[in-house]
This record gives sequence, structure tokens and C-alpha cells, in this order.
Amino acid sequence: MVEIVLLIIFAVVMLGIFILLYYQGNMVFKSIRAVTFIGSTKRNSARFSSCSGYIKRVIKFKEDGIYTFTLDAELSKGDMSIELTDSSNKKIMQLDCSNRSASITAEKKKKYYLTVNFSAATGWYALTRE
Repeated sequence: MVEIVLLIIFAVVMLGIFILLYYQGNMVFKSIRAVTFIGSTKRNSARFSSCSGYIKRVIKFKEDGIYTFTLDAELSKGDMSIELTDSSNKKIMQLDCSNRSASITAEKKKKYYLTVNFSAATGWYALTRE
């Protein structure tokens, strides 16, 4: 009985740590189905085949200002898009293969959510922020 209680406490503590890391922007929530998916840990980029689903992460900006996002992508089939929303889930920016660059005005104290959506996509992408 004591072991079960300790296991439940451990699971709750780990869940709390994961939630804290996600909201600080240090952890990614990913729900994808793909034949292959090789993502980069150093930047927002990946190579994939037959990928469907999404990747979501929290972004915080170091200073108030205007930031430009540029999508460099090459898809042989399927589709992908990148969305940036604010904390009230209002869409601020959307990038795809036909709209590859956008500028936004961001605030230092706010949290933003970056979501990469895949729909049976094969290829690669890299997202840069200036």
C-alpha cells in the first residue's frame, strides 16, 4: 500500500515538473505520426517523411520589439504550416510554403505558442527568428 502511494506521489511530482518545463519554454509537446522524423535540438528544424500531427512549444521573447520569422522548407508531398498564437489563443502569424516570412510585434512578459502542423508531409523545414 505504501509503495502505491509513493508511486502516485512520484507521478504527480513528475507531471508538475513537465508542466513547469513546458510553460518555461524548455519542453516540447509533440503528437506526430511519421515513417521517419529527425528533429534538431539546437534550432527549429526537422527532416521527415509521411508526417502528420503537430509540435507545440512555448516561446518567450527577451525584449519587446519586432521579430521576423522565416520558413525555409522543401516538401515533396503533403503540407505543413507554422502558427504563432498569444496566450488568449489569438493567431498572430501563420507561415506555410506560399507565405514564408512574417514580422510580429512581441512583448517581453507574454507567452506565445508556436505550433508546427504536418499533413502527410515529406521533406524538411527550418524556422529562423531575427
